[in-house]
Amino acid sequence: MSTFNSAQYDDFLAKSDDVYAMTKFQILLDWLPGATPLRVLNAGCGSGELSCLLAAAGHEVVGIDPAPE
Repeated sequence: MSTFNSAQYDDFLAKSDDVYAMTKFQILLDWLPGATPLRVLNAGCGSGELSCLLAAAGHEVVGIDPAPE
């Protein structure tokens, strides 16, 4: 079984270059408390770019998305 999803990968790459998306993500990261790791549900997570950024900041993240791709 393969876990590679080309649609997810393409979206992940596109979001990395999307100034609007990255600015939204940075605002969220700046707004969250930094001292205590949080448990975050990212509903509608898409390719998971925000989930990865939250996890890199030390938070525990679960991402779900209704779109199969």
